[in-house]
Amino acid sequence: MSETPKTPETPMVPAAGLPGRGHYAGAYAREASERSLRSLPEPDPVAVGDRDRGWPPLVCPPASPVALWRYAAEAPWCALYALRLRRAGMAYAVLFALPVAATAYSAAWLAQAAGGIAGDWLPEAEDGGWRRWLAAHPPALGDLIDQTAALPAGRRPVAALAVAVSALAYAVVWLTARPGRVAYAALFATAQWI
Repeated sequence: MSETPKTPETPMVPAAGLPGRGHYAGAYAREASERSLRSLPEPDPVAVGDRDRGWPPLVCPPASPVALWRYAAEAPWCALYALRLRRAGMAYAVLFALPVAATAYSAAWLAQAAGGIAGDWLPEAEDGGWRRWLAAHPPALGDLIDQTAALPAGRRPVAALAVAVSALAYAVVWLTARPGRVAYAALFATAQWI
């Protein structure tokens, strides 16, 4: 019983334990010699201006607060039978994610208004002050950068600062949208400080 079973691929040898990596060194060297960097495909030519136009944080607009709620209430992030976990996620959204999103989007909107690049992404206040933040659809950072480039040269530094504040606000909303991201960020920050 101390021998491995006989199959066409493996010869019958005594089972003296698993061989170390050194046993396969010749095979690894042969495999590595067959590959070369010349066999990799050439990258597609990309202009410098087009390089960041396809990056999702620039092209895709951030999630609206309603989308954050829908994710907590309906997305398949937990099993259908895990009602307590789903309710905990919905409580997290109501108590933490939505207030943070409303605060961050208000800071972004104020910075964009001060920078002269605020659009009409915030609906009118007919339904009430807090409901308009729930219906907000912030623009993508790429659109804000395009609006900044179209401004006169004297107003561009303030608009660039507004884009930076908007990027920070969008990052805060992205980070707090899911509790797992907050936990990972806390773990990373704790590991950096220790």
